[in-house]
Amino acid sequence: MDWLPVGTQVGFSPSKLGKLWNGLAKLALHIEIPTSKDATVNQYGDIQAIASKVKQALAEIKRISEGTLMSSGMGEEVSFECICGSKNKRRLELLKEGQSINCINPDCDESYDYVQSDMSFGRRTFGIVCRACRASRDIPKRIIEKLRTDQHVHFDCEGCGETIYVSWRPMQAQRTKSPKKAWRDQSAVGSLKPL
Repeated sequence: MDWLPVGTQVGFSPSKLGKLWNGLAKLALHIEIPTSKDATVNQYGDIQAIASKVKQALAEIKRISEGTLMSSGMGEEVSFECICGSKNKRRLELLKEGQSINCINPDCDESYDYVQSDMSFGRRTFGIVCRACRASRDIPKRIIEKLRTDQHVHFDCEGCGETIYVSWRPMQAQRTKSPKKAWRDQSAVGSLKPL
């Protein structure tokens, strides 16, 4: 058999990168918080400490960049094409039933659930129904999952052009002790409803 080089992979530690990031943030990106009202706050950090941390970070980034191959290992792969057009690949042995897979395109909000029985990927969506014309539309679940409670997202109805707003709203449910009235209020905590 002939040896066929496919590249070199340089391993890296996410925790080490996180420590470097936090060290840089503490030294150079965030202002020092005074411990008392009499304490003075330096406008700039210690230049030598910052330079030392930047050199450490650059050395690690350079070391990682020397690799020509990024791989999670060898083995059988499955792939699917996202509706954005990006081809997504995953190692079969690392996939589990129902596992959510995000599209590799950083500008895409699509995600998919893995179905082990037929090795397929089902699009994860949230259904929106227009209250004006009853037209339905599916939007990527990741858009909704990324919303904070003080945010909303809006869409124009493809049927009538009405604007539909979606936001998280805290709700309350209460179970009564009476067997005849199982639920006094059927709304759920943290439900998601179109406005």
